[in-house]
Amino acid sequence: MSASTIFNQKIRDLGDSEQIAAINCNTNCVVTAGAGSGKTMVLSYRFIRLIVEKRCHVDEILTLTFTRLAAAEMYTRIQKELHNLTDDEDIEEELKLFTKATITTIDAFCHRIVASD
Repeated sequence: MSASTIFNQKIRDLGDSEQIAAINCNTNCVVTAGAGSGKTMVLSYRFIRLIVEKRCHVDEILTLTFTRLAAAEMYTRIQKELHNLTDDEDIEEELKLFTKATITTIDAFCHRIVASD
């Protein structure tokens, strides 16, 4: 089975139509919800979907959150899920670039912009 088929089944298995809609959204997206509702999972799956569907490379996706803990959790989840799909050569190549992925807090990202100028 292809990485796309495997991952799409994982998304379908979620069963929550709002989460699935957010994951499959093809425009910029802001995910807001209460604690423990699955925001980190949705953003992680969104990131992975973009890679699996070859819409972009890991270093072309900007993923922002409010806390360092959430950013670290997203980084770990995304990397783990991509490792589970390494039967696909393209995903294996993306994992080699994964350290260049921008998965960070809003504050850290803004600081990086200000510091670079």
